[in-house]
Amino acid sequence: MKITRPIYRLLLLPLLFLSAVGCEQTTEPENTPDPEKSKELSDQAYAQVETQMNNMLNGEINSISDMDQYDFATALDLYDQAVTLDENNTDAHFGAALTEVLAAYSDPEIKQLIKDIDSSASSFEKRSKPVRDLLSATILPRTTRSMSFTTTAAAGGILFTLQNAMKDPPLISRVQSVLKNNFLPKVQSAINHLSKLDSDESFRFNITGKMQGDPSLNSVTVYPTEAALMNAMMHGIKFNIQAALIYSFELSDYTQSSLLTALNQNNTTFFVLGSTGKQTASDAKTTFNTIITKIEKGIDYLERISGSKSDAIIKLGHDGVEQVDLDTLKTYLNKIETALSQNHTVTIKDADTDGNDYTVQVNLGNFFANPPPNPKKDWLPPYTVTPHGSEDIHLAFDAETYAEFNFPDPTFGGLLPGMQQETIKRIMHIDEEFAFVLEGYISLYPNDYYSYQGEGITLKVTFNNQTYSTVTEEWGWFSFFLRDAGTTAQPITKFAVVQNGVERELINLSPAPFAGVKAKEWVWCNIRLPRAVSNLTAQKNYSPAGIRLNWFVDNLSYSYEWESVYKIERKISGGSYILPYLSIDYPYFSALDMNVESGVQYTYRLRTYYPEEQGDIYYWSDLFLVLKNPVYSNEVTITY
Repeated sequence: MKITRPIYRLLLLPLLFLSAVGCEQTTEPENTPDPEKSKELSDQAYAQVETQMNNMLNGEINSISDMDQYDFATALDLYDQAVTLDENNTDAHFGAALTEVLAAYSDPEIKQLIKDIDSSASSFEKRSKPVRDLLSATILPRTTRSMSFTTTAAAGGILFTLQNAMKDPPLISRVQSVLKNNFLPKVQSAINHLSKLDSDESFRFNITGKMQGDPSLNSVTVYPTEAALMNAMMHGIKFNIQAALIYSFELSDYTQSSLLTALNQNNTTFFVLGSTGKQTASDAKTTFNTIITKIEKGIDYLERISGSKSDAIIKLGHDGVEQVDLDTLKTYLNKIETALSQNHTVTIKDADTDGNDYTVQVNLGNFFANPPPNPKKDWLPPYTVTPHGSEDIHLAFDAETYAEFNFPDPTFGGLLPGMQQETIKRIMHIDEEFAFVLEGYISLYPNDYYSYQGEGITLKVTFNNQTYSTVTEEWGWFSFFLRDAGTTAQPITKFAVVQNGVERELINLSPAPFAGVKAKEWVWCNIRLPRAVSNLTAQKNYSPAGIRLNWFVDNLSYSYEWESVYKIERKISGGSYILPYLSIDYPYFSALDMNVESGVQYTYRLRTYYPEEQGDIYYWSDLFLVLKNPVYSNEVTITY
């Protein structure tokens, strides 16, 4: 959504300070309602927020630790008092929700955690990482591509982010404790305040220029639209916290021995379902549904109330959100809602190494209903963790081949209903690590340095009694993933290309012999193909005397290197072809045969080099392939 002026910073600040979690709340004695006093207190709080926001937006925050210089706790206390004196004081409710997270840094536990994270950051990253980022790697993948496995990086995530990027970082269990006991109550309090505004369509909250960080700016107004979307954002933060609390990450320290124990698949204390994990997962699902509800409410308010208001933060139309984009958002919200309660069909384009599309079923609700007790073992194939050096850890799956690599449950507990083993392996690009990978380029010769690569050519590889084919892409690039490769090298029995509708076999000219196809290995291949020669013609030439030959080479008008690709052959009457010495016209495709006699019939043709004639080619890859047999042009006959 397009948001006017720098005010968007104000609405996003709770997200920016996600790791600066909040103050503990105390129960105040009930007070006699006093609307006038309540307004007085909320006005005082507003002045405090205005000053602090101006200072913060014009200050410099390099890390969460810099929040020391700003005081939002005073305003929060005043807003809380105002709400106690008048439950209908909407300014106080919105102000309290806004300052709940901004004032969080005053909590001693939170403050110390933030400082510990900040001080432990490595020299190449001197900034505090939001807790959500630190924990996100243990939750579901955030992108399709992040589902890809690599044997060298499979042990990534929070554990190794902390170990490698920080020195003596806080334990994950401590982070979780602070999230649960300090930050979550703060977020819930903000949600409670915002929920008081859900049905109040008359709600307005003024944002001055000073509060936007520039007193010269015009004031803008928070309408029910922004209040509902801020409520959705707070529920989003709540969801992330709940998701981070589903699993237990007990770890005494980040030493190598502790990490080896923690990552063992049979370990029952690290990355296992917590004692309240199943209920927390169920609660997270409810929270996620509420996010959708609040966004839909915000859209409704935008369309009916504030979208056309000149002072609105979020507008509808040319100066804000286009209706077509809003309608698209509604559609996707409905799809997400469906995926949380029932199977939802998703089409994934270009999803595997061969560019295939897949249609799969997704049911997000099944994950929250049945989170795996031990994802290390319940979701991942067998793996082994071993020491690497004195500090690092090496994680390797036990499978040696693509066929051996199988997920214990390809549906991941019903998250992907009906998912088949082969399909999930393809979508997750498992073959990139376990198959034999053959990559390279097809180059067309001769060239003029502007057009020399072979796009759209079919390349075939025969291995293990199966023929695999692919079509070269831009610049002639190709790749094969031979998924049935084993642990013992086996030969590729045939290479071939289909060029101009004709299949031709290739031969390897590399000086080092090709070892063959073996799982988990990669080989680079360079293929050199001749361009097609067409329309060879011959005519008498009188000055100088001889027979003039002309021809065309596909997509070229000239080339200085054509003679390194083709040879001109000549035969007389019924004789055999020989290689005459001809005068070549460089750089054009023309030659003059002056060794001719009157009344004699000559036949000419062009052919490509035989493999044994290409000894001067520079080999620079594991496989250097050329045509096994020469290719000939048309024949032309002329009597001089």
